[in-house]
Amino acid sequence: MEYSSFTFELIKVIIQCITLAVAIWGGYTALVEYRDRTKTTKALRLNDIIQQLRFDDDIREVIRMIEWDDFVYDVSFYKSGLEKKADKTFEYLSYFCYLLDSGIIGEKEFSFLKYEVLTVLNNKQVQLYFYNLYHYTRIELYEKNSLIVGNQTESEVISIPFQYLMEYGIKNGIIKSDLYSFDNPEFQYILGDMVL
Repeated sequence: MEYSSFTFELIKVIIQCITLAVAIWGGYTALVEYRDRTKTTKALRLNDIIQQLRFDDDIREVIRMIEWDDFVYDVSFYKSGLEKKADKTFEYLSYFCYLLDSGIIGEKEFSFLKYEVLTVLNNKQVQLYFYNLYHYTRIELYEKNSLIVGNQTESEVISIPFQYLMEYGIKNGIIKSDLYSFDNPEFQYILGDMVL
C-alpha cells in the first residue's frame, strides 16, 4: 500500500495538533494549580495577620482601651509602656490597610478586621497621636535634618508611621484631611516641648 505525500502531511498536522492540545492542557493545569496555591498562600497569610490582631494580648489590650475610651494620648503615654503596644497595634492595622490599598486583598478580606480599623480611626485620642507623629516626623526628622530639599513636596519625602492606616481614614472620611495642618484647632502638638 502506497501512501501519498498528502497522507503524510495530514498525519504530521494531526500530530502537531495533538502536541499543541497537550501543551495547552498542561499550561492550563499549571495555571489552575498556581492560582490555587496563590489563593491558599494568601489565605494562610491573611489568617496569620487576623490571628495576631485578634489574639495578641498587647493588641487586644489597646483595642479594648480604644473601644472603652480608656486610650489617652498625653505626655504620660510615652512613659506608661502603652506606646509600644499601641504602635504594634497600629502597625498591624496599617499593614492590613496597605494590603487593601495595593490590591493584594479586597474589601471581602478587609471586612475581617474592618471593625478594628474603624474603631481605631474614629477615636479622637488616636487621631491626636497620629497628628503628633506626623508633625514630629515632619519637624524633628525632616526639617531639622534638611531632608526636604529643592522643590520636593512633603508628601514626596515624608514617610510617616502608620501611613496606610491614616490614608485609609482620610480616603473614607473618618479622619479629616486637615489632620496634617499644623494649625488644626482640634489638635495640639505636644511632642515639640517634651523630653522623652
